[in-house]
Amino acid sequence: MVEPLSYQNEFTLVMVTPRTGSRHQIRVHLASIGYPIAGDELYGGPPLAGLVAGRFWLHLAELEFESPTGGHVEAVAPVARDLEDSLTRLRS
Repeated sequence: MVEPLSYQNEFTLVMVTPRTGSRHQIRVHLASIGYPIAGDELYGGPPLAGLVAGRFWLHLAELEFESPTGGHVEAVAPVARDLEDSLTRLRS
């Protein structure tokens, strides 16, 4: 599922909930429908000022799963400073 959260210039910030954990799943899907991730050169993403070469605007905010060793695992991560800075630049 892809949900638009905000629009900044020619960029759209989205929240994506993947169906599986396939490698590059989000990157491939968004690029295939004409919305590559900012800075993702491999899949045709446009450059974004402030991101170093090889860095693109993709952030895993939350992860939860049932561990094969038993128990529920949840993790939450704040948005990295360089990504926050790029959003600030887009908004100004």
